[in-house]
Amino acid sequence: MNKNLLTVVVVIALVGLSSHTFAQASGNQPSGNLVYAADGYIYGAYTKTTDTGTRPSTVYRYLPGATTIDPIYRFNNAVVQVHLVDTDGSIFGTLLEYNSSGQAVNSRVFRLKNDGTTYEILYSNVVASAGVHYSLTFGYSDWLYGARTAGGWWDEGVLFSTSKTNPTSAWINVNFENASDRPTNMLPYYSWDGGEDGMWGATDVGGSFGKGSVQAFGFYYEELVPRISFTGTGGGSLDGEGPVNIVNGPDTDIYAVTQRGGATNEGALFHISQNGNAKLHDFNSQYGRPFGKPFVDAGKIVGLGGDFNNNGGFIYSYNIETDVFASVSSFNTASAVNGVTSVVSHNGVIYGIARKTGSDSENGSLFSINEDGTNTHVIFKFVDGYSRLTEPNYATTEASVTPSLQVTKLAGVTNYRIEISANADFTGTVHVVNSTDGLGKISAPGLKYSTKYYARVKTNLVDDFGTVTTFTTHAPEKYSYVTSPVHGATNVSVNNTQVTANIVYGATLYTIELNTKADFTGTSIVKTSASVNQRTLTFNGLLSSSTYYSRTKTNLPSNWGPTKSFTTIGAAPAPEFISEVNDVKVYPNPFERDFIIEPVGSEEVNVTLVDLAGKELIKTRLIQEPTMLGDQLSPGIYLLRIKEKDGRISVKRMIKSQ
Repeated sequence: MNKNLLTVVVVIALVGLSSHTFAQASGNQPSGNLVYAADGYIYGAYTKTTDTGTRPSTVYRYLPGATTIDPIYRFNNAVVQVHLVDTDGSIFGTLLEYNSSGQAVNSRVFRLKNDGTTYEILYSNVVASAGVHYSLTFGYSDWLYGARTAGGWWDEGVLFSTSKTNPTSAWINVNFENASDRPTNMLPYYSWDGGEDGMWGATDVGGSFGKGSVQAFGFYYEELVPRISFTGTGGGSLDGEGPVNIVNGPDTDIYAVTQRGGATNEGALFHISQNGNAKLHDFNSQYGRPFGKPFVDAGKIVGLGGDFNNNGGFIYSYNIETDVFASVSSFNTASAVNGVTSVVSHNGVIYGIARKTGSDSENGSLFSINEDGTNTHVIFKFVDGYSRLTEPNYATTEASVTPSLQVTKLAGVTNYRIEISANADFTGTVHVVNSTDGLGKISAPGLKYSTKYYARVKTNLVDDFGTVTTFTTHAPEKYSYVTSPVHGATNVSVNNTQVTANIVYGATLYTIELNTKADFTGTSIVKTSASVNQRTLTFNGLLSSSTYYSRTKTNLPSNWGPTKSFTTIGAAPAPEFISEVNDVKVYPNPFERDFIIEPVGSEEVNVTLVDLAGKELIKTRLIQEPTMLGDQLSPGIYLLRIKEKDGRISVKRMIKSQ
């Protein structure tokens, strides 16, 4: 049963548990191996090593030719190692978590997006009972395969698989019966004999001669089958011992280095294929035995040899086509770097990580060297000095235009320089905030509305910026609303009502709309600032006992803001009703358009018309002649007060029906 295997540029695995331990250095050390990915970047990690307490680790990437690294994500209390980088930018790795006493407690497999935005645990176990995850490779479809050092039926470790995207999917595929079964690293392969697809694994011991083997694992039958056994010393095509690392070469052939065996028992380099096996080179005591994972690039194998723990070691290069082995460079305490632990190659340049940088035995570095051994250059010295903006949150779309700022705080940092720009390359206007405590604020007039911003942070420990983050500011209408009367206010005056709009940075004119319907489909009362920055506008003639809905907008390009509401005061109590005066006639009542007041026998009449809130609408004096009133009134109930010359008063309720 064949399943398609995911093709990758390179697979980097760990060598036993040695990658998890460091010498006595308490500075910043590289962890794991370098990974050269399909996106053209080199990925890696470094850790601030301490005997107890936190072990902050940084995952980074480096674009060949750049002047420094790009830190992606910071972990606390964990030694992190990058294993794989998928074509969609997903980084897969392992981490070993430590407690406050410096003890390793949890081993986890994680997925991290290469822009630092997404991080999740895919598989986890307790170190004391299940050991450490030390190898990962891509399997078929959506699966990762890996191995760990303990647990399983015989407590000798397991081969496991886990989904690349679903943290709840994980399986135990093989239970190792003894330590000799456990592969030191694995890589995907296509079956030589046309059978099912699977992967290769190398074991340090075991095999037919107990000197190590290369095993095959099929995805269908899920079992490890020894394919090649190393013989140790004494001649022959496979007289190496302990194949600690295997890599895919051209045409799916396998290349392996052994840490022992060979002609001088210092290890050997091998080519393994379906057409036969061949020893390519015997290492000797001049440089020391090989270690670490070789890297295949453009027909060459680049790898490491020697004793990196004692400041020695060398980089070698083997040309597959010409069968030429060469030492690129050797290292010692006088070298620009020493204690090299991993290398990759690209376009004639070798990139590596070292545990020591010149005379600094505490801090490692990323470096480059030409394949001819010239121009050793320290690209970046590992220090725990990178920070990033954590507030506003990454990719938020509702950030304030005067945001409060917060960064990742680091020990020993005395100044954080925060830069914010609307341009990804930080050209043009750049807002700069310097902070001693990792906190800051953009003051008014602040940032632009509805704009995507890029942020980066540099500390006094590193002469470079950390990971760039982004956020987008909110639209201006978000804070464009009435603040007075407050939302839900009652007993608001119907006349001389002061309505105030919230301040919107950058706005100079404000428009306020009032309506008795929440959807503003009724008759609106709209007023706009009469002068620059006028936010309080006066409204008259509001209906009593009515709920008014308010909204505002500004002269900035924007829509109406959030709706608020208030309720006006109830109608004033009607005056005590006084009987009509017989000398004055009022008709018709109710009326549709207007009504007539006709004095009868009275020489002079004073007439006043008010609404139910007591607002005076009409006031006039009539002398004997009939007069028509009310054509300007809206439908409703009104009070008509009639006062005759002799002082008699009458009040009539008038109803305008339409």
